[in-house]
Amino acid sequence: MKVRKLYFYSIESSKVNSAYAPFSVLPKTSLEIPRKNPDYEMFLDKLVESYLQKVSVEIIEYPPDNCFRNIIERVINRKKPFLVTGEHKDYGFKDVVIWESILNYKSVDDFSKVIIMTGDDGFDESCITEFKMKHGKYMFIFNNSKEALSELSKDYGMFLEENEYLKFARGEYFKDLLETDIFEKEVIRIGDGEFTIQDYEVKEQCKDLEKIADENDDKNDLYMITSLVIVYYNDGSSDKDIEVTSRTYIDDIKDLQLLEYEPELI
Repeated sequence: MKVRKLYFYSIESSKVNSAYAPFSVLPKTSLEIPRKNPDYEMFLDKLVESYLQKVSVEIIEYPPDNCFRNIIERVINRKKPFLVTGEHKDYGFKDVVIWESILNYKSVDDFSKVIIMTGDDGFDESCITEFKMKHGKYMFIFNNSKEALSELSKDYGMFLEENEYLKFARGEYFKDLLETDIFEKEVIRIGDGEFTIQDYEVKEQCKDLEKIADENDDKNDLYMITSLVIVYYNDGSSDKDIEVTSRTYIDDIKDLQLLEYEPELI
């Protein structure tokens, strides 16, 4: 973007200088716009830096040196996204460099969703397949922002839904529900032995929240809340404690469907 801006600055400055030329013969008139302007270049640098910080954009590096062979092979074999488009025979090469940069971006696994937005036909299903083979995740390719925003809005809707259930899992109501159920348990079964529960402590009320399919209802899902509980008991010779995993299953209106423990509490 910066290179293009500097290029058009050069073109436009030439046009202005040419337009002013007929007036240069007038006394006490002077106008000269340099084709290369360090001040304008510095202004662009600050503008770009400010924009990238505002929208949280990271500029990824060029592909590493060991990708040079892959790049050349793509060009020679016309492998996508390489694509010759009329007079612009170098456009395909640029797309290949961009593609290898994406494929070899070290932090790509940190993202749950990857979207490429491009108007170039060189990026197609074969690129999606190659990306999936390398990183084990699907990649979306859209040619306009409307489609990209529509896909991202699905994640936002899911985020709002999960956030609602997360508030429930961390709230006082669920804590009381969990503690009431544990309080009613009298025995912990460990291996072949059963031991009397002396006390308990909720160590982590909501360690994890996961949306799962309801085996008894195809139309609705369940949310599973995983909690950690310390159970104190006596094995007949000494007092002991053990970490117990609790799994609470709630439906779409947050009604309790099942509560289970591992090891089992009776």
